[in-house]
Parts: sequence; structure tokens; C-alpha cells
Amino acid sequence: TPYALQVPAQEIVRLPAQRRDLLPQGIDVAEAMAVMQRCAALAEDPALSAEAAVAQLLHAAFSASEVEAMPVAVAQASDPVMLYYALRLLVAFGETIARPNLDKTLAQMEVRLGCQFDAATRGIRTASDSATHIQQLRTQWQADAASALAPTLKRWLAAQLAMTAFPYGGFAGIDLAQKAAVLVQRFATVKLALMCNMRDNGTPPDEDEVVRILYSLSRFMDHIADAELTLMIHRDAGWTSEARLLGLIAC
Repeated sequence: TPYALQVPAQEIVRLPAQRRDLLPQGIDVAEAMAVMQRCAALAEDPALSAEAAVAQLLHAAFSASEVEAMPVAVAQASDPVMLYYALRLLVAFGETIARPNLDKTLAQMEVRLGCQFDAATRGIRTASDSATHIQQLRTQWQADAASALAPTLKRWLAAQLAMTAFPYGGFAGIDLAQKAAVLVQRFATVKLALMCNMRDNGTPPDEDEVVRILYSLSRFMDHIADAELTLMIHRDAGWTSEARLLGLIAC
């Protein structure tokens, strides 16, 4: 299958120190494994797109958390730029180290989205034609890249669920709905980065570029990004309801 990436085993054994697997009171290991396996099965289901699988996980998380939700995708025109801005803020407030692969991914996202991050003020400027840039991206994505990279997004989702032991693991100290929100933001960010790196005719980047993009983002988001700052950015962007998060999936 095109772009169904094979990840060497030694590259997926790292877990950041701030992650813990915590079972709710009254849930035993067997029950937890059954729930985790049902979540993982969504990522493996050939009848579901990656977007549909993430949406089902989100809906289950909000329902289980007894959060009132309106399951309607409400995407906003500014969401792609806000996803990029959120990623840049996480990088800017993090440790200052060399990240050439991530920097290359960020630079291409900035060009294709028609925006510019100011490292000094940590603000973002958007070009007057940014909305046109984004609409062109969406149109080009549907030409060929969306179908070609669908297996890659499904494999990324499966790996993310396994690594975080979703829905019980992940960042410590946040509830299930917040864990699902972080998953959605990361999925949407990965998808947007792939969109921004496809060719102008809508064909996907070559496999080496796909690996570089996924590796650079995953290495940062999964092992370095700060949980508290991630959720603060969520709140500031308004990505708190199920409807708004479904809109991110649809970006």
C-alpha cells in the first residue's frame, strides 16, 4: 500500500517521563485492555477513514465524560493557521535546541498557509490572501494526496493510540475529553503538515519526505511538547467542544 510506512521497532520504544498509564478506580486490567483494543480496532478498520476513526474516538470520549456535545463539524476558516500557530508556540516555549527537520516542516507550512510567525513577539501575521492559499490547499489535497496518504494517517493513528495507551494513558492529570482533544489536535496538525508539503498538482510528497515530516512532528509532539501549555492553547483557540474539534478533523 502506498505510504503505509514501516517504522523500525527501536524508534517506537521511547516514552517521555511525564506520561503515565492510570486506570480509573473500579476498572481492572482486563477491562482496560478490552477498551483499548476497541479503540485500536477503529484505527485498523478498513471501512473507516482516519478522519472517521478519530471522530468516533472523540465522540466516545465526550460521551463517556458526560460532556454535552453537538456532533456537527464546525470548521472555521482560521483553524489551519491556528493549528500552525499552536505548534509554533509549543516549539517557541520549549527547550532551545537544533531541530532542522522540524524547522523545514514548519517553514513549508508557513509558505503554504500564507502566514508568518514572529519569534520575537511570538505573534502571527497572516497575508491578505491566506484564505485563498488554504482553499487551494484543500482542493489540491483532494486531487490525489488524500487517498494516497490515507493509509499513512491510519498507521499514525494506530501508533498514537498504542503509544499513549488511549484512553487511559497519555498526559497525566487530564480527563478523557481533554485526552481526546489532544489526539484530535495532533491528528489535524499531522494532516495539515502533509497537506502543506504535497506538490502543487495535488500529488503527495515522496516517501522520504513523508517519513521526515512524520518523524519531526512526532518526535516533538509525543516526547517534548508540554501538556499544560498544549491545553492552554486549546482553550484560547476555542477547541473545547466536540463540535469545534470535529471541525479540526475536517480541516
